[in-house]
Amino acid sequence: MVNRFRWGVLLQKPFIFFSILMILKMLLVWSVVFKETGGSFGMTLLTGIPSIWFIFCLIESFAYRKKLGTYLAVDLVLTIVYFAVIMYYKYFGVIVTYHELRQVNQVSEVNSSVISLMDPYYLFIFTDIIVLFILMLTNRRFRVWGRGLSVRESRSWFAAGQVLALAACV
Repeated sequence: MVNRFRWGVLLQKPFIFFSILMILKMLLVWSVVFKETGGSFGMTLLTGIPSIWFIFCLIESFAYRKKLGTYLAVDLVLTIVYFAVIMYYKYFGVIVTYHELRQVNQVSEVNSSVISLMDPYYLFIFTDIIVLFILMLTNRRFRVWGRGLSVRESRSWFAAGQVLALAACV
């Protein structure tokens, strides 16, 4: 009997699928923000992945009926935050903090100069959301896959993952 590792089976798990998407988005943010300052991509992953896994463990533990929709909503929110980090860094030359994100109402005052700094390359961060949205509207197999995700996984694994991710965040 041949034991083959199959990526297709692994990617059917939304936790892994969306984790890979978030790692790719972190790579894009790192290439814009931290690469110039000499930051390590490994350190970016070590500080970013635990918080994302904590959120994903919450989704797996509590949102089993609308799991795909919840993952997509979290993906959209995190993508907007990553995009804001990129644009803030390009405009001000420093990394955005939580306090600056709270002043989002002042975006309209610097709107034209922010748009002039935007490279179309930065919009790639939204590609997965657009593709997944189109698939959800047009592809029947994708909708069936999304409905099939409503199976409740073992909560003990995700509860342990939440504790470990929270400890890593702290």
